[in-house]
Amino acid sequence: MQLEHDAGEKLKDRLGTLRKEIYLQLYSDISALQGHLGALSAKDPTSPEFAAPVQVVNAQLAKVQLVGGTEVMEHAGELMALFTESLFNLMVAAKPLHELRSDISIADRLYNQYFQEAQRVNSEMTALNESGHPDPMRMAALQRSFEGFREQYTKFSNERDEAWDKHNTSQGDFVSAVKKQIEYVGPTQAKLMAAIKNEIGVPTDVAKLLDRLEANQQRMENAVKAVLAEFTADKA
Repeated sequence: MQLEHDAGEKLKDRLGTLRKEIYLQLYSDISALQGHLGALSAKDPTSPEFAAPVQVVNAQLAKVQLVGGTEVMEHAGELMALFTESLFNLMVAAKPLHELRSDISIADRLYNQYFQEAQRVNSEMTALNESGHPDPMRMAALQRSFEGFREQYTKFSNERDEAWDKHNTSQGDFVSAVKKQIEYVGPTQAKLMAAIKNEIGVPTDVAKLLDRLEANQQRMENAVKAVLAEFTADKA
């Protein structure tokens, strides 16, 4: 009986050590994921890294389900679904920003191309003027080329500016979407963290944790309102 008891205690110790290792890694991965989701509008949607942080957290949550107790397992399973839903929802919210950044990049590239051509022609006109050998026909041709290039780079400069204005407005919409997803995921994440802490011997009152979450969300609400007000002011 003593041997069985000792073996059971050793198993509990190993399980406790394994749980702490997995739970601490989960906390770190979730923190990184939250930062990633908040900056999703600036990420390349075609990159393999776009969804990687969600996959990392979900893999860690799967380990949590393997070693955790019943309550931990339930909250971990729910959080996996919520994080995946958040990724898809924020991908949709970020889509206009990704498209606008592509438009900005194209307009900027064409602007620089035509601006450089205009500079080249202007240099040729200057050289012709300073050569002391007037050539009216060539000068007229150069002037036509210069006006054509100037018309083009002005056009793409305006398109780039318009795209930036739309981008700034859409950025405010994305900030609102991020806030909504944080509120959506927050309660389940708090419940999981409370269950984990209780399981590893750190007594935690989930009600107090949820109250703190609500207070933090109110602070975030105020911060988001300030950001959106700034976007509105810039637009005006």
